Amino acid sequence: FERFNTFIESSSLIFLSWVMEREWSLNYISKNIHQLGYTQEDFLCNNKEYLQIIHHEDRNRVLMEIETNKNKRGIDCFNQVYRVLSSNGEIHWIDVHTIVERDAADNVVNFFGIIKDITEKKIIEKKLIHNEKKFQSIMKQTASAVSNYPLAELHNMNILTQALKQTDDMIRITDPNGVIIFANDAQLRYSGYTLEETVGQTPRMFKSGEHDDLFYQNFWETIQNGKTYNGVFKNRRKDGTIYHEAETVSPIIDENSNIQYFVSTGKDISNRIALEKQLHKQATTDTLTGIYNRQKFVEVFEDEFYRFARYHSRFALIMLDLDFFKNVNDNYGHDIGDKILKSICKVINSNIRRTDIFARWGGEEFMIIAPGLSQKDEVMALAEKIRMSVESYLFDNIGKMTISLGVTLPKTEDTLKEILKRVDDALYHAKRSGRNQVCFL
Repeated sequence: FERFNTFIESSSLIFLSWVMEREWSLNYISKNIHQLGYTQEDFLCNNKEYLQIIHHEDRNRVLMEIETNKNKRGIDCFNQVYRVLSSNGEIHWIDVHTIVERDAADNVVNFFGIIKDITEKKIIEKKLIHNEKKFQSIMKQTASAVSNYPLAELHNMNILTQALKQTDDMIRITDPNGVIIFANDAQLRYSGYTLEETVGQTPRMFKSGEHDDLFYQNFWETIQNGKTYNGVFKNRRKDGTIYHEAETVSPIIDENSNIQYFVSTGKDISNRIALEKQLHKQATTDTLTGIYNRQKFVEVFEDEFYRFARYHSRFALIMLDLDFFKNVNDNYGHDIGDKILKSICKVINSNIRRTDIFARWGGEEFMIIAPGLSQKDEVMALAEKIRMSVESYLFDNIGKMTISLGVTLPKTEDTLKEILKRVDDALYHAKRSGRNQVCFL
């Protein structure tokens, strides 16, 4: 019994027992009635009646419901929702589950009640109803912004409610300060938040941290100036995962040109973004080695050459070739040859700078663009570092390998074709001079 008592007293539920005399005389009430500011003694010793704390507007209804259920044979429990007053006069909403105790003749001898305070739930419900009314008012003004239905048809669809519930577009409405007052089912589904967690917050709750301040500054300046904003947001779900949302945010302006609300409609385009990245990677990456392919190299090389010609932004070009690689394929097979190519790329990648561009030119030939290098000794040092890293590496199956490298710097009078020809000539000289060396032209 003591354990049961401890459970009751630590519970958020209030337990009570009474008989229908006068204004309900309680023969038991749990100590946690203190949640409403009362003590056990108030009801059990000081002759305070429970009926007195029921809100006067609900009292007759509560009595009527109890009387009705009491007189129905076979009814042994029922639920009621009504208001009570705490000791300081505050209103609390409660959900009461009442158990009817009857004797053998089916006469009521006692009532046992379990009270759950649902005040917070009622406050949220009231807020949502208020926001729903706001939402319906807004929708009259913004039907075309959130749906393709004609306005006359939308009025027949409960002012957009059904359409918005069924659409897969994410829809949010905020007040002028950015506080969310409405979010449709799709918004909740994609973000992972409940309606109660969303309403009353701002869209900052979806912030991923992957946009800089300038991005958000541009966004706010656009919509606060009464213009519609279109863009892609990287948003964060409740579980922490990122999704891409193509979003349109439109300000709703009254007859005095004051912004009343912002309506946001969005689509989850994460799959499209992922596919675009995959296609871009396939278009720019060498499938065997994982580094840039020739097409991507040419694109970057042209950009570097343009910056050099227009802004005198310096760069160096390195071309390298694997020495006697044909012998590897002939003696060990192309599978081993492919492994060697991938291994050499890993070695070189770990010995160049993060700003350097490394690409496969074709076969066993590779190119490196080294931005910012303007002196022969600088680029020769980098090329020599690469040569030595490969020479000292022990490759699986074949042991040692070497590479030859050609190096050049662009000249003011150069064309793209001339630079490529010169670095190719430098590589040719390195190979003709005995291989495993660097040659500058």
